[in-house]
Amino acid sequence: IYKTTGQPKKAEQAYLQLIDFNPGDPPNYRSLADLYRYQLPKKEKLIPALMNKILERRPEHPDILSWLATYWQDKGDIKKAIDYYERLLKVAPENKAAQNELNKLKNQ
Repeated sequence: IYKTTGQPKKAEQAYLQLIDFNPGDPPNYRSLADLYRYQLPKKEKLIPALMNKILERRPEHPDILSWLATYWQDKGDIKKAIDYYERLLKVAPENKAAQNELNKLKNQ
């Protein structure tokens, strides 16, 4: 509710509490990362550490790997994007969109 009502700082605190209560739940990390990226851009630098935290618990979670692949691709870090697409495809080889993006990045 805080996120959609323009209260990003309250949303951040709520997500941090959710992560404390359930540190292995990937959607809370994704939501907080999205909040940092789009509504609290001064905190965007916290995203890598945040996402590494969930990867320590869930290293093969396809949603997190996909989010990170896209994030690094959007940021222009092709090497990291390729790494995450490759990791994603190891756990979700049927993901054609990821395979297409990986091929596109490797052919740049």
